[in-house]
This record gives sequence, structure tokens and C-alpha cells, in this order.
Amino acid sequence: MRLSFLFLFFGIFLILVTASEDNETSEERNEKSNEVDNDASTSIEDEEYDEDDDESNPFSFDEDDEDEDREVDEIVDSKPIDYEGDPIGEWEDEEPLEPLDLDSEDEEELGDDKDDFIEFHKTFKENVKKANMKQTVQNFKINNKELKELQNEKKNFKIGKSPFMYMSQKEIDGLFAPDSMFENRPKPTKMLKSGLKMIKNEHKRSARGARRQPRRRTRKVKLPKNFDWRTKNVLSPIRDQGSCGSCWAFSATAPIEAAYARKYKKKIDLSEEQLQCVYNEGTMCTGGHPETALNYLLNSKGQATEKSIPYKGCRNSTCRRNINVAVQLESFADLKPFQMAKVKHALIKNGPISFGMHVNQDFHYYESGIFDAPCTSANKGGHAMTIVGYGEENGTPYWIVRNQWGTNWGEKGYMRVIAGVDLCGIESRYMYQVAVK
Repeated sequence: MRLSFLFLFFGIFLILVTASEDNETSEERNEKSNEVDNDASTSIEDEEYDEDDDESNPFSFDEDDEDEDREVDEIVDSKPIDYEGDPIGEWEDEEPLEPLDLDSEDEEELGDDKDDFIEFHKTFKENVKKANMKQTVQNFKINNKELKELQNEKKNFKIGKSPFMYMSQKEIDGLFAPDSMFENRPKPTKMLKSGLKMIKNEHKRSARGARRQPRRRTRKVKLPKNFDWRTKNVLSPIRDQGSCGSCWAFSATAPIEAAYARKYKKKIDLSEEQLQCVYNEGTMCTGGHPETALNYLLNSKGQATEKSIPYKGCRNSTCRRNINVAVQLESFADLKPFQMAKVKHALIKNGPISFGMHVNQDFHYYESGIFDAPCTSANKGGHAMTIVGYGEENGTPYWIVRNQWGTNWGEKGYMRVIAGVDLCGIESRYMYQVAVK
């Protein structure tokens, strides 16, 4: 009887001890949670990646590297770069705008859309050959009707005329690449480390002396609410890919130009046309992938200037193999798996990011505001662009995105896309950064 009582007493004691330790564990977790910024845009969760996998993880850094935050602070506080001399490569002037040659039949066909068509022509400076005028007028009427229907819908952003309203729906869809194009694509051959290091928690003991298991913890990262590479004077002028599905070439090139400007304090205009060599000749306008372009540049001599190989934006271009190299790529990295603070930190430290997302019906009519229209199964395909900054407006976080549809599209060639919700795959498809030699 006495032995049974002792067993019962010992069992109750174990239950009380376990409950006490569970409460301590909960308190410790709450304390640790309070040590980390609760804002998803400024805190880091390290469970998604292995910090010991140095070869494949662009975010792994030596724990004793104490200069990371200081380097980022210096970039954020730095003044715009003051360049000496003219840019390398020489940007070409825009093609002069020719007057519209509308006959009476064209005007009758346009009807109430005539004024909109004239405004479109002046805004986007799209020269239309007389032989193509009738088809162009028909295409514009269809697209303008779609635009007006979309404008009647309630949206959080503003939409307006698109630079492609003169094209047929089939031609517009041809600007965006299907996902099937990116299957079995090659992997990057080198990785660029980003500017984020993690801190491991030391082994702790409870007040009762019981040894705690080591736990990886997050670290508070001091990131500004807004950051924009446009304010640092490292970005080249907005380009215009025209009616060619070459977004992938511009998306790959823009970060290289920015990396060169930051490193050598000199702006450069690099040749997207050279990337005709990445795939088979004559296929530049049928879509591609920035990763394939970066692999090509990494394993070739390098990239030439726009002046030496001007952009044509047509389907009958040929590959130029004898070139004068202006920039050599040292490495590039894919920033996935995505985590907000990691990518923001990398954006500040390593420069603009080549990325891709799906586009929907609203996308090419975007004019201003924070774009937040979700994609559906009816999206038009993939489109590659460049992230150059981030910010927040009325509590809504966004990415600052550089497109290559001219300065009259969007917010002077840029757009803001809602961040943190993987809108249309913006944070899950691919995100590449580069370093130049």
C-alpha cells in the first residue's frame, strides 16, 4: 500500500514538472517572438532554408561577418552617383513620329473611337504603315472596347491606353511566353551570395538545470520602409521592346547595367540584340528566359554595347558572334525560396532583380497605382521585368517594377505591384541577381 502511494506521488510530481516546463517553453517562445519585428516585411524566418548549405544557398553568410548591416546602411544613405563623361554605348534617339494617314473609310470605321485612336498615336508614337491601316483600325476598336469595359469595373489602380492597342489579340498574346518554354531549363552555374546572415541561438538551460535543445532563431533586420534604385542614379533609361516578345533579354540586361554602374561609376547601354545568340537565330521575339540569357553571358565572352549591336526587335535577326565585349558577368543567383526580408535586403545590397510573373487582362492597360489584379487560368502568359525597389502606401506594400514598354506606359515606364501575396507568381517563379567582373 505504501509502495503504491509512492508511485502515485511520483507520477503527480512528474506531471507538475512537465506542465511547468511547458509553460516556460511557451513564455520563452513569446519572449523570442517579441524580439523579432512582427512586420512580415522586416523579419526573417529561417526555417525555409538550410544555412549550412553554402553552395546552393545565396543567403548563407559567415556568422562573424558584422559588416552586413553597415554596408546596407551606407547604400540606403548614399547620394546618387555622380558620373564623369558620357554613358558607354550611346542610347539611340526615338524614331520620329509620322502623321496619321486616315482616309474616309478609316474614319468611318473608327466612328466614336477616332479621337481615342489619334490620342493613342500621339502618346505611344506608333507609326502605322498605310498598307496596315485598316487592320490596325479594326484591332484598335476591339481593344478600346475592352479597355472601356475594364474602366467601368471598380479597381484599386488606374488603367488607360496600352502601347499594343494597334495589335490583334493573337499578336498581343505572342508577347508573353508560355510556361512550357521554361521546362528543363539549365541551372545557374555559379551563385552570388546575398547580404543576409543568420544568427544561431546558443544552447540554453532552464532554471531547473534541464538542457534545452538548440533552436534556430530569427534576427531583427533593420530595413527602410522604402527603397528605390531610381534615386541612386544607377538605372539606364527605360527601353521599348516594341512588338517583339523579347522581355527576357531586357530583364536579364537591366541588372547587369545597374551592377556595372555601381561598380565602375559609369553608365552603360548594353545590347539586348546580342542575346539573339541565346536560342536559335530568328527566335528572339518568340519568348525566352532570363536565366538562359544569364547562363549564356556567364559562359561566353560577355555582353557588347547597344551601339555595337543595335536592337532591331524583329524576327529575322541573326546572331553576331564576333563582338567587342564591354561587360563580363561574374556570377548570378536565384533568390528563391522567397522570403520578404531576405529579398528586400538582397535588393539593397546587390542591386535590381530580374524576375517574371504572369500577366492578365488588366496588366497591359496599367496606368498608375498599386497593381493588385489576380491572375486566373485565362492569363496571357509569362512576362519578365526588373524589380528596382519597394515601398508602402496606406499600409499596402509594393514592389517597384521596371518594364520595357517605353516611358508612356504605366508610371513613366514603371509600375507598382502589391508585395507579399505572390500576385501572379511575382515571388515564386524566379528572381535573379548578378555581379559583374
